[in-house]
Amino acid sequence: GFHESLALRFIAYDPFFYALGDSASALTSGGTVVHNVNNIRRRSGGPDLIGSGTKNTWEQIPGNAMDAAVKAMIVTLDGTLYIATYYGSGGIVKATPSGRTGLGPLNWAASPSGAAGGGRALAFDPAGNLFVGGHFDNANGVANTQRLAKYNGSVWSSITPTAVADDLVLSLLLGYDGTLYAGGDFLNINAVAATRIAKYDGATWTTLSTGLNGSCLAMATGTDGSVYAGAAFTAAGGVSNTNRIAKWSGTAWSALSTGMNGNVNAIVLAPDGSLYVGGAFTTAG
Repeated sequence: GFHESLALRFIAYDPFFYALGDSASALTSGGTVVHNVNNIRRRSGGPDLIGSGTKNTWEQIPGNAMDAAVKAMIVTLDGTLYIATYYGSGGIVKATPSGRTGLGPLNWAASPSGAAGGGRALAFDPAGNLFVGGHFDNANGVANTQRLAKYNGSVWSSITPTAVADDLVLSLLLGYDGTLYAGGDFLNINAVAATRIAKYDGATWTTLSTGLNGSCLAMATGTDGSVYAGAAFTAAGGVSNTNRIAKWSGTAWSALSTGMNGNVNAIVLAPDGSLYVGGAFTTAG
């Protein structure tokens, strides 16, 4: 399965640059060290959508410091920031100009005293539904939300009546056509055999060919409906040279040259079609 050893990961969103990680205690801003980061910090580079920050400075996200590692973030069109935390508060936090609101814990019964597990992946659809994947037995006590759940702005629910994953959900992606893709360490989702990657069309979960032979941590989609997947696998759908990154056309997997020699942790597809990939590799192709 997937094992994460990096202490700090980054996600970029215009006009803000957010930093997140497990144990960050300081960041630099123009040569000045900014302390008390406490797992999350924001650097503004445009009009302020959340709070009263100034341009080109590191600033506190509204509310108190986070008491848990931040593993995923997503910003909606209205500027709302959703934060997935791991252990500690172990849930989903909503940040707006007025402050933060907890949306309920992601409970992990195997942890001490039934404390929270946490979220690892987020996706948001135009209807206002927040999809969450991670390591939890249930979302705020709701049944059939094991490692995968939906929040509609007021209540948690299962995506489908039995949409549970049998292992970690590490990545989520919403396609341009509304298809939800899930990746991770699971072998079954919603009682459907799906090796580490699956898709949901609004009615049915299905697999993508024979899936992946290793964890799926990152995904991105193109306007043509293609999906790029990356992480620790060395074969996608049994296709050769799909080392840690591969492309799904909608019907079949294909290689991107010979792939990478180390794990892929992040994938971004630019509007011009350029693909940006980050991770623990030292050679590509």
